Amino acid sequence: MISCYVFAESGHPGYISDVKKEKHLKVVEFVLPPKVEDTSVNLNKLIFTEDFSKDMINRYHRRFGYTEVQINFTTPNRFEEFTSFDGTRVTIEEDVRRKRKFAEYMLRKLTEYHVDHYLKSNKKTKKLYDIKETISNTQVGLVGGFKLRAKYSFSGKTIKLKLKNPYGIWNELIIDLDPVETVSDDETEVQEPDSVNYIAGLGFPIFWGVDMKNYYNLNKEDITTVFVKPFTNTFSMSLTNIYSFDKFNEENQIILGVDWRY
Repeated sequence: MISCYVFAESGHPGYISDVKKEKHLKVVEFVLPPKVEDTSVNLNKLIFTEDFSKDMINRYHRRFGYTEVQINFTTPNRFEEFTSFDGTRVTIEEDVRRKRKFAEYMLRKLTEYHVDHYLKSNKKTKKLYDIKETISNTQVGLVGGFKLRAKYSFSGKTIKLKLKNPYGIWNELIIDLDPVETVSDDETEVQEPDSVNYIAGLGFPIFWGVDMKNYYNLNKEDITTVFVKPFTNTFSMSLTNIYSFDKFNEENQIILGVDWRY
C-alpha cells in the first residue's frame, strides 16, 4: 500500500504548522495488485526432459561421433561418398536414411519415456511400471563399495552395464543387440540376425581440469580417446584420437577442435 500526502503548507514540505489543519489532510491510497504468477507451460522442457535429452545425446554420440568437431569432420558434402562414423562407406542418401533411423529411435524412446512417467504417476498403473522397472533394471552389490548396475532399453534394444565405484571412475559397457543396418535399392532396411556389438567406455579427469574418456568399439575394432578441456559453459577445446586395430580397414585419425556455442 502506498500513501500519498498532499500539503498546502510552504516552507517545510511534509510538516504542518497548525494541527487543526490536519483534519483537512488529504490521503490518497493506492493498492498495488499482487504479482501475477506465470502459469505458462514450457512444452520444450515438459516433453524433452533433462534425463531424456542426456540419453539422446549419449546415443547420438555413439552413433555419429563423440565430440561436435568429430561429428562435423565426418559430415559429407552432397557430391561424394564418405566414410561414416561406423567405418562404412556410404552415400549421402544412405547417411540420410541412417539419421532418419535415429530419429525413429528417438520417437520410440520419447514415447517410452512419457508412458513410463504416466504409469509411474498413476496409482492404478504403478504396479505395471514397477514390473517393467524390475525387468529392465538389475543391481548387484559387491565388496569394497562397488555396485554393478544393468539396464535394458526396450526402445533402443541395448543393455547398459555400469560399475559404481568409490573412486569416481566413469565406466560403461553398451551391448547393442541391433547394431547392423544395410540399405537396399528399394530403401528397405535389412538387418543381420543375431548381430551384437559391444562398446566399452572408461574415463576419468587427469590434470588441469581435462577429462579423458576412452571408447572401444568391438565391431569397428578401434579405440577412440577423447580429451576435453572446458573453459566456460560455452567454450571448450578437444583432442580426439582414433586408433584402428583392423589392419585391412584402418581409419586412424587425430582431430583437434574448438567448440564455441553462442
